[in-house]
Amino acid sequence: MRNPLGRAILFGVGIAFGQAMAMAGVQEEAGVAIVEVPVFVTDSGGNPVIDLAQTEFSVYEDGKKQELVFVQLIGADAAESHAGGGSSVESRRHFVLFFDLTFNETGGLKRARDASIDFVRDQLSGEDLAAVFSFSVSEGVVMHTNFTADRRQLVDAISSLGLSRGRNFLSDSAFLSPQADPQVQEGAGSGATTRTADTLFDEQSRIVRMALTKQDTLAYRHLVGDYLSDIGDFARSLDVLAGRKYVIYFSSGFDAKILGGQTPQEAAADTERIITGSFAAIDPSAREHDTTLIDLLNRAMSQFSSSDCRIYCIDPSGLSSNVDPGAQQPPQRGLSDAFRKQTALQMFATETGGKLYKNQNDLSGPLASVVRETRHYYLLAYSAPPVKGNGSYHKIEVDVARPGLSVSFRKGYYESRPFSAFTELERNLQIADIFNKDRHVQAIDLNLQTMVFPGAGRESRWKDFARVVVQAAIPGGQFEYKKKDLDIDLYGFATAPGKTVVDYFHGSFKIKLSELKARVLPHGINYTDLLLLPPGDYTLKIIIRDNESGATTARDVPVSVANFDAPNLHMATPCFVSVNSDWVNVRGFDPAKPPKRLAGAGVEYPLTVQNRACAPTIYPNLAEDRDHLMLVKLYNVPLDDRTNTPKAGLAWEIVDAEGRSLGAPLYSLAQGNRLDAHSYELLFKVRSPELDRGLYWLRLRAFDRLSGASTADTIPFFVE
Repeated sequence: MRNPLGRAILFGVGIAFGQAMAMAGVQEEAGVAIVEVPVFVTDSGGNPVIDLAQTEFSVYEDGKKQELVFVQLIGADAAESHAGGGSSVESRRHFVLFFDLTFNETGGLKRARDASIDFVRDQLSGEDLAAVFSFSVSEGVVMHTNFTADRRQLVDAISSLGLSRGRNFLSDSAFLSPQADPQVQEGAGSGATTRTADTLFDEQSRIVRMALTKQDTLAYRHLVGDYLSDIGDFARSLDVLAGRKYVIYFSSGFDAKILGGQTPQEAAADTERIITGSFAAIDPSAREHDTTLIDLLNRAMSQFSSSDCRIYCIDPSGLSSNVDPGAQQPPQRGLSDAFRKQTALQMFATETGGKLYKNQNDLSGPLASVVRETRHYYLLAYSAPPVKGNGSYHKIEVDVARPGLSVSFRKGYYESRPFSAFTELERNLQIADIFNKDRHVQAIDLNLQTMVFPGAGRESRWKDFARVVVQAAIPGGQFEYKKKDLDIDLYGFATAPGKTVVDYFHGSFKIKLSELKARVLPHGINYTDLLLLPPGDYTLKIIIRDNESGATTARDVPVSVANFDAPNLHMATPCFVSVNSDWVNVRGFDPAKPPKRLAGAGVEYPLTVQNRACAPTIYPNLAEDRDHLMLVKLYNVPLDDRTNTPKAGLAWEIVDAEGRSLGAPLYSLAQGNRLDAHSYELLFKVRSPELDRGLYWLRLRAFDRLSGASTADTIPFFVE
C-alpha cells in the first residue's frame, strides 16, 4: 500500500530512540552530542540564586575546560535566558518516591506513607511527574507505578505499599494502568487497607530479623551488599528518562560501620583507651575497610549522578527514643546506631547534591523543602568530547565565579548503552517517558484507525462499555534493510483528561526474516487490538517499538464513544474489510485467550461478518478497478409497527480535503444479516467514481425514517 498523501496527513508525533532519549544527559542536536548539566545555586540562607550570567560559570569534563553552548535558568516563575543555540530541555520535574522496606522501622514507614500521600495531593504541581518504588530484602527494587501525572494513581500505589493483594499496576502496561484484584472485597475501607499493609510491614521486619537473629556481621554485610548493588542498577535504569530526577528516599539507613574504618570520635576513643591501658576494649577489625562494599557504594552514587538524580534522604524514624526490635543492625560498638545510619544517608545526599532530613516527626516540612529547592536550577550545556565507546565514566566539575554561593551539580555521566542492553525496568521507563511527553521525531511509519462497537462483555461491570478496535497498519518497505527477525512491541493507552489511563493494550509479535522478505516487504503488517471504554471522549496514545534497535514512534488519536444504551439509532464505525489480504495480519486480542485485564469478562471480537472475524483495511486505494467491501453495523433500528420491517436508511457522500461534496460512490448491498430484533449487519460493495489522485473521505449517515434522527461517521480512502 503506497499512500504518500495519507502519510503526510496522518503521521503524527513519533520518537526515534537515538535522537529523543536523553541517555546519560546527552542530547543530540544537528549531529553534535550535547551534555546537559543541571546546577543548583543557593546563597548562605539556602535561597535559590537566579541572576547569574553565563560568563560566571565554568565547566570541566575529566579535568579539561569545556566551552558552554548555553546556560538556561529553569523554573516555574523564572525568566528563561540562554545564549548561543537552543535547548531541548525537559523542564518537568520527575519525583521518585522511594520507600526502604528493609532498613526502616514500621512506624517510620507508616509516617512516610501518609506524608507521601499528602505530598502528592497537595504539593506536586500540575506539570510534575512522579513514580513509586520500594526496596525490600526479599524482592529488591520494585516499581509500584511508573512516572505519571495522575494523582489518584500515585495515591493508590502509595496506599498499597506492603500489600500482597489489592491495587496492582499491570506489568504489561509498563506499570501505567492499575487493576483491582478481584480477591479483595469491594468496599473495604482505607482503614482495613492500612491495617493489612502495616501487618505486612511488620512481617518484612520479622523476616529480616530472623535472618539476623545471631547479629551476624557477615550476614549483615551480605544484606548491605545486595542493597547497594540493587540500588546501583536502579540508578542506572533512571538514566533512560530525560530531565532531572529527584529521588525522595524514605529510609533510616544502613549502619555505616559495616563499611569499616573509624570516625574521628571512635579514633579518639581508641586513643584514650591506649593512654589508659585498656587494650582489651580496642577492636582491631574496626580500622579495616570493606573495599567491596565501598566500591558498590561508589558505583551506586556514580550511577545516580550519571542519571541526573539528586537524592533527598528523609529519615522517617523521627525523634522517638523507642528502639524498634525489628531494626536491622550488626553487632554494636562505638557510636549510636542512629548516628551511623544517618551517616550512610548523608553520604547518599552529599554525593548526589541532595540533602538529608532527620530528627523530624512531621515529614511535611522536609517534603515542602524539596519542592522549594527543586523549583529553580541552571542548565549548562556543552559539546561532548569524542566518546570512547566502552561505557566509560566522565567526571564533571562546575565552578561559579561569584563568591559566597553554594553550588551542587551532577558529578559525571556514563556513556550510553545500546537498547539491546536495556533491562525490563529500563524498557518500561522508556514507554512512560514517551507516554508523558510529546516529541517531533518518528522512526517507524504506521497508519492508524479506530472502530467503535457496542456490547463489551457478559459481566455487569462492562455493561456500559463499548468495544474499540484499534488497527495499526505498518508498511513493510521500511524494513528492507533488516538483517534479523522483526521484534515489535505495540502499546495503546486510552486516557481521559489528566492522562488517567482508562484502558490499555500491549501486543508483542515477532516475524521471521524469511517471512519478512516474502510477505511483509511487498505489503506490510496489519495489527489489531481491543480496548473497553465507557461513553466519553478520549485520547488514544499508540506507541510502537522495534525491540532490536529501540526505535519508536508515538501517535495521539482522538476517540469518541457514544452511549449505545440511549434509545435512538446507533451505527458502529463503518470500515473497509478484506477477506483475503496479502498483508500479514496479527491479532492482539484473542477471545479464547484474553489478556489478564479481561480474563473472565466474556468479551467477543466485534469485527465479524456472520460471526467470522475479518481484517479491517485502512486507507484503501479505490482507484483500483474492483469492488471494495464495507461493513456497516446498525443498532436500535426502528421497526414499522405493522410490518415489523426496519425503518432506517443510509446516505452516502464523498468529500475532498476542502470538505466539498463530490457525490456518492457506486455501492450495492452484498449481504445483510439480522443480529437481533433491532440490530443489523450490512456488507456493501463499494467503488469510487472517477476522481483525481488524492485523499478523500466517505461520509456515511444512518437515519431514522420515523423520527428523522441520524448519526454519521467518515472513513478515509485515497485514489492513486
